[in-house]
Amino acid sequence: MNTEQYVSWFRSTSPYINSNRGKTFVLALGGEVLAHENFAVLLQDIVLLHSLGVKVVLCFGAERQIKDALHKTGNTVTESNGRLILGEQAVNIAAATYGEWRSRIEAVLLKNSATAQHRGTPVRAVSGSFVTAKPFGVDNGVDHEHAGAVRNVDVRGVRAQLDQANVVLIPAIAPSPSGELFSLDGKELGRELAARLGADKLILFSENDGVLDNQQLQRELSLAQARELSARNSDPNLACAISACEAGVDRTQIVSFTNSSALLTELFSLNGSGTLISHDPFEVIRDANIDDISAVLDLIAPLENDGTLVRRSREKLEDEIGFFAVIERDGRVIACAALYPFADASSAELACVVTEPEYRNSGRAVKLLEHSISKAREQRLSSLFVLTTKAAHWFQENGFIETGINALPVSRQTLYNNQRNSKVLVRDL
Repeated sequence: MNTEQYVSWFRSTSPYINSNRGKTFVLALGGEVLAHENFAVLLQDIVLLHSLGVKVVLCFGAERQIKDALHKTGNTVTESNGRLILGEQAVNIAAATYGEWRSRIEAVLLKNSATAQHRGTPVRAVSGSFVTAKPFGVDNGVDHEHAGAVRNVDVRGVRAQLDQANVVLIPAIAPSPSGELFSLDGKELGRELAARLGADKLILFSENDGVLDNQQLQRELSLAQARELSARNSDPNLACAISACEAGVDRTQIVSFTNSSALLTELFSLNGSGTLISHDPFEVIRDANIDDISAVLDLIAPLENDGTLVRRSREKLEDEIGFFAVIERDGRVIACAALYPFADASSAELACVVTEPEYRNSGRAVKLLEHSISKAREQRLSSLFVLTTKAAHWFQENGFIETGINALPVSRQTLYNNQRNSKVLVRDL
């Protein structure tokens, strides 16, 4: 990457830095993540998130490590319903394992926050009795002993620590009100923390890039799409993400722990690197407002510069922004179109149909066209017309017919620029 590319990339991250600042992320790590060579790099990235103003809750499971410890001490490993069944001796081994890993994580976080890159933003990792547990109980005749589930989360206590810029570190083991220890499922713990805290994101980690369908990465899934995919996909991260969305978590992101750049790419680039599962639409068509003017100007400027579009001043756009619709993707405007009604002819001009270069040929312009047609019909208009110098074929492919200047409303004919020699196309509604 040369200097110009680096500066361009750095500029592109600023919207995501700003949008993530002050947000609460719950990151759920499993034992396979703790055992991977990228674990230290992942913690370094978590320190970076903290330095950028993200409120971090880090919960972790350690089933793999507990199994290893049980084997080493001659204990039998028993599982049911995907949970470790732990007796009195085994749960004490589990508690010691979690204590060891909590200390390791705290040490790595402190070490990374003390480096030159992060000096001045020390990370204090705080643990405590933020979670209480309840027994999983007897299921299908099997007593799960010290396998448990989340009973309660001290939401006020966690938020108080986050407000003091502390990273909250929560192992997947917790006491019950009676003082017994119960081992928790790490993903379920992450889901419960995110839901009860009202977190902005739950981040899960996978050996894959994200959720796969027929070996193809699914970059974005609505809740409905995720439910449909789950019928043929047994990915536990997908099941957890669906459950989190149903519990009120707006966004769950599943990223690779085997790719050392996956977390930052997912959070600070437009397309991300993993799978985003969203309770609400992450891409919407809506009416533009005064806050969109800069974004629309950025979209249309390259086409104004090459003569494809007639140049609009900022002042003119401020007057006309009410005629525009935009496609907003994850808080960023990536396409626009304008609809100018002409009451004297019961028709409207469709103009400024522009999509950001990396999203062209993706169907978004067609969606804006359909949105504009719907709005024109609501206004009881009978036709749409366009004037174009370079996109006539696209409009013809979408139902427009080339005609002449005389087909324009009289008030629009007087504004026709003969030097541009734009083609006129009409679509009846």
